[in-house]
Amino acid sequence: MSAAPARATACRWCGRPLGALQQRNGDACGEAACRWRADRERRREQALHALQRCRDAAPARQRAGLAAAPVVWIQPLEAAQVELDDDERAEHLDFLMRVAAAPQDFTRDAVHAYPARAQRAHAADAPVCGLCAGRCCLLGRARHGFIDGPLLLRRAAAAGGSLAAAAAWYAARLPPRHVRHSCLYHGAQGCVLPRAARAPVCRGYACEALHDARAALATPGAGVLLAGWHPDAAGAMPQVAWLRAGARAERTPAAGGDAEARRRRGRPHPR
Repeated sequence: MSAAPARATACRWCGRPLGALQQRNGDACGEAACRWRADRERRREQALHALQRCRDAAPARQRAGLAAAPVVWIQPLEAAQVELDDDERAEHLDFLMRVAAAPQDFTRDAVHAYPARAQRAHAADAPVCGLCAGRCCLLGRARHGFIDGPLLLRRAAAAGGSLAAAAAWYAARLPPRHVRHSCLYHGAQGCVLPRAARAPVCRGYACEALHDARAALATPGAGVLLAGWHPDAAGAMPQVAWLRAGARAERTPAAGGDAEARRRRGRPHPR
């Protein structure tokens, strides 16, 4: 008969001695920060176990690839929709008209570190961005969708119209609802703007997870396991997709009966 594991006598996180009741309950003291870290770690362990259950429940043809595939963890955005109010619409229209009146005064250097013309999307982009639901789009809220003078000039040239007409074109594409706290163009199906009409940074930026997924698919026949999981969502099971180089993304069964995970798996990508 195996002996019971020894109880921790000091907090794993801060090193403080643990009382008898705390020792029975785990390895964290009563400090809020330590309890939060312990709870977060416990949820991560639960997610890892759930991920293994996803691998075990996958069709036989997927199992060998899933067992060897590296995992890229993605924290999905809580993409709740809110109404676009009149003040937001009016403020954005005022900004667009100011850009149209003096485009030389509105140039974002960071935006134009990316190619001006739309590049072909990588095979990893849609699955990764779809699982994330556009966390990077949050940055577009205070930056008017990264619209600036050069972008309006390109739109005017492409349409053969004036800068005022280009500004009106962007204003007309504001959706009635957008993702809360995110870019006003971040709608239920992702960005409502055509890919070619988005700012260079919106087309070209890649987060760490996207870089990792692209790198994992660089070898022919290689694969990567995408796991969408929110570390602060109690009981949430990972949403899992398996990508293989040269093949379409394949979803693995959800771990457990998490209705929220099933809902998110059908969410369109924002790219």
